[in-house]
Amino acid sequence: VGSSSLFGPTVAFNVLAADGSYVSAAEVARLAAAERPALQLRSGCFCAPGACQLALGLTDADLLAAWAAGHACGGDDDVSADGRALAAVRASLGAWSVWEDVDRLCLFLHHTFVQHAAADTGRADRGKADTGADTGASYTGAADTGEDTG
Repeated sequence: VGSSSLFGPTVAFNVLAADGSYVSAAEVARLAAAERPALQLRSGCFCAPGACQLALGLTDADLLAAWAAGHACGGDDDVSADGRALAAVRASLGAWSVWEDVDRLCLFLHHTFVQHAAADTGRADRGKADTGADTGASYTGAADTGEDTG
């Protein structure tokens, strides 16, 4: 409801750990909410399970297997037993969002999920095990625009 000029873009993405495995979308959102000030991210399939299935490349058989294994839409267990993402993280921008909001999100992702070689930083970021390799977070997903409805 309202003017479309008040709606902003959204971007859905997933984060990969240094070993290439998916980081739980729910965990990314939970960690973002613990930031001060909090970053408000959503995780799940955003009330669009068919679109989520398509974007994540999941077959009907994949979804049935996940459901049989106890995964539920909106649950915290959003990575399948074989390591496939069953959900995504969404960041939404609105009419009042500013560049600094995007910058904070990027800095959060970098400081929380990007690991640096011991020679570069002398430590692993935020309690992550240092692998000795200069690896980073990867983002998968696609941007869309429209109202944040779900």
